[in-house]
Amino acid sequence: MIRVAIVGLGWAGQRQLEAAGELGRKIAVTCLVDPDGDHLQGVTAPAGTERLTDYSAALADPKIDAVSICTPHNHHAPMAVAAAEAGKHVLVEKPMALTVAEADQMLAAAAANNVQLYVAENASYTPRARFLRTVVTEERLIGPLTAAAVTAGFRAPNFGYPGRRAWLTDPAHGGTGTWMLHGVHTVAELRYILGEVK
Repeated sequence: MIRVAIVGLGWAGQRQLEAAGELGRKIAVTCLVDPDGDHLQGVTAPAGTERLTDYSAALADPKIDAVSICTPHNHHAPMAVAAAEAGKHVLVEKPMALTVAEADQMLAAAAANNVQLYVAENASYTPRARFLRTVVTEERLIGPLTAAAVTAGFRAPNFGYPGRRAWLTDPAHGGTGTWMLHGVHTVAELRYILGEVK
């Protein structure tokens, strides 16, 4: 069983906590980490789940095998590098990082410390994406594909996500509005359906 600390208990972190409960004996969320202690205490979790406001304390805990980073985007790279250096496997919410240099640092830290690093990007797992990939690769229903276009929008930061969402449009916290929130999914899905960019 993999023992996981979920870091950042906003919308994404709470969805991961719910999903972990559906995986049964494969993983166990043993620790929740969020700098807002009041918010952290209000999160529903299995009895016995440790709650910390200090990320470094979670990294120092030998009973934690992996961390799931669900924080504002500007924290992804430094938190992932610190986790890898502490010998923890890392699942990081999309986007992986804010720059290619940060992503390279994350990959190097994971390789140097022999830990797994994975980006939680779910677009390729949808039935729609799998169907479209089959249609495109087998040229069923349509001929060779020559172009693709996508239209997307952005919901106000608090629409459907009450509470701590203002950072989504604040560049100081890695928020860029629709591009990093939705555009990352769009690009990942297009790469999955059409193949890697050449």
